[in-house]
Amino acid sequence: MIYTHPDPVTTVNYKEKTVTLESFFKLDNEAQEYILKSYRDQQRIKDSYNFAKFQIQEATNAIKEIQERCVHPAKVSVPRSDTGKWDRSQDEYWTEHTCPDCGKFWREYK
Repeated sequence: MIYTHPDPVTTVNYKEKTVTLESFFKLDNEAQEYILKSYRDQQRIKDSYNFAKFQIQEATNAIKEIQERCVHPAKVSVPRSDTGKWDRSQDEYWTEHTCPDCGKFWREYK
């Protein structure tokens, strides 16, 4: 069975030189091992990053679900406004709400 990486690497850098796939096999074993180790290390970093992004997305979804179930019994509401403009039709009024239980923040415009 031949393994094909979904994002194949055709060139890599080794000692400030670009190494193609063809020239890779002409390198000595030490250089090949260095390049392979570097690639594996970088792949681990990429995999760790993608897993962390997945965990963040899962946590974000869980928080969103919690906030949707919360009835916000202790919400703090603060009326706000942006007035004093030359054109009174441009004045804005809104209320900012924060729930200390679930951490949700939202605005209601009037």
